[in-house]
Amino acid sequence: MTQTMEKQFTRGNLISIVATFMTGAALFAGGISAVNSIDAKTIQNAQANTRLEDSFRSFASRVEARLTDAQTAITSLQVSEARTAAQYDALNRSMDEVKTSLREISTILRQNGGQKP
Repeated sequence: MTQTMEKQFTRGNLISIVATFMTGAALFAGGISAVNSIDAKTIQNAQANTRLEDSFRSFASRVEARLTDAQTAITSLQVSEARTAAQYDALNRSMDEVKTSLREISTILRQNGGQKP
């Protein structure tokens, strides 16, 4: 009977060892799978970051170009405003000269209006 128990005990140990080995192999395979999954996610994240950086750089370039265009337009408007102001001042001076001339003519006409030819 001891011999039978020894065989059963040995078979039980063998089954336990095999089960432990299979469990370890499954855990190892799961660990490798997890590492591979993490590596794949890391690569995906790096690619996504690169795409975001490229997109941001492109956006920044477009904003910079628009800013340059806006600055050019502002300068052009400032030059135009200065010309318009100078033209207005010249027109205003001309109008003052016309008013002065009209006053002089009016004065002369009054003086001559009193005299009869």
